[in-house]
Amino acid sequence: MLLANTFTALFSGNPEIVCEAPGRVNLIGEHVDYCDGFVMPFAINDRTFAAINRRSDRKIRIASAQRPGVIVECSLDQLSPDNDGDWECYILGVIWAFGDRITTGLDINRTSFLVKATSLPGQTISEIEVQFRGRQLYVAGDRTVETWTTTFINDTDFMVRNAMERWMSGINDLETGLGLNNVSDYTAQVRVEQLDRDDNILKSYVLKNCWPTAVTPIELSYDTVSDIETFDVTWRYTSFSASAV
Repeated sequence: MLLANTFTALFSGNPEIVCEAPGRVNLIGEHVDYCDGFVMPFAINDRTFAAINRRSDRKIRIASAQRPGVIVECSLDQLSPDNDGDWECYILGVIWAFGDRITTGLDINRTSFLVKATSLPGQTISEIEVQFRGRQLYVAGDRTVETWTTTFINDTDFMVRNAMERWMSGINDLETGLGLNNVSDYTAQVRVEQLDRDDNILKSYVLKNCWPTAVTPIELSYDTVSDIETFDVTWRYTSFSASAV
């Protein structure tokens, strides 16, 4: 998974767990739930993913795909409701609420993204022509996979698009023409899940050695100012595994 690979690159170790939780919106009662007010929240399809690893000391390190290159560090002994901070306070507040039940430090990497549409991977087996006794026969040739395209909703922070652009720059920098040489350094495993209307997994695919080959432009026009911005990312991968649930 891309998140696990990113975690390893940031913290020099593999995560013990990779977890996810659905996003939510409040139909009524925004920002009153923590003041003993009444709210009516419901879950949505967009999710937040987190990779976590325990430490031998009491240090906490947090990174986010929404803040590339930033690692926030603190200690369990320093947690307090009075601490100043930014986005990391959402995570640190949860850790603080657990109190003495968390006794060792943590390395945490989180990411979330919006996806409008995608597809299940396609594949083709080529045909080889064989002449036999004046007849033209066909036998199976190589089995190949097709490129995979994902349509993303462009968030206001350009989080996903910036991540894709950085990924492609790492593969081949436009200014220097230099980039990563080892395939394992710029590829990742990507999971695709087909869900039913109740978010139950119907079928799951893991695309292996996956990397982005193209990011489409976003049109900027007064005629489309009220439209939701989207862009496509085309991926190349070497193979996939599939499992029915």
